[in-house]
Amino acid sequence: MKSILEKVVKNIQKEISVDIKYLNQGGCGWFAYFMVSNLKAMGFDAKIKLITRGKNSIWYSLEDDIIFKKNLLNTYMNEGRENCDENQLEYLSFSHCFVSVNGLNFDGEVLNKVRLRSEYRGYKFEGEYTLEELEIALKEGGWNNTYKKEKYNQRLQNIIERNLNQLKQKRLELQN
Repeated sequence: MKSILEKVVKNIQKEISVDIKYLNQGGCGWFAYFMVSNLKAMGFDAKIKLITRGKNSIWYSLEDDIIFKKNLLNTYMNEGRENCDENQLEYLSFSHCFVSVNGLNFDGEVLNKVRLRSEYRGYKFEGEYTLEELEIALKEGGWNNTYKKEKYNQRLQNIIERNLNQLKQKRLELQN
């Protein structure tokens, strides 16, 4: 199954490279959100992995940073936005994220170049977000606005859904 998934991911990345500009300059979270939402609906155990350079951290250590983010998200989800310090919500963002599923690690541009290790090209692995946490971070976090979500998100979602529907079809064919 991994090889079929890998082919589909490469097709998605190829279409993105033609149709969508600046995905990894403010849109990686949207890619992960759409991708993981669809993969989970298909029964995959897909995860959203966060990496950072610490530039968007108010803490010295990454461990303190992810604890801060998780506590802020917990307050937001359980007690409401009004119980959060509005000035801190921008720190729910991160430097970059990628999708991890079935041994594959990828973002909208690169497949398996992102490794789950302590450091990758100056970035450090920070932790994970659930879909719900990522949704809040996308809404409230401080993001690079080079990627134009108003212009590209619908196109991005369509590319992902169309290609993953092909994966769904191939999986059904293999079952029959």
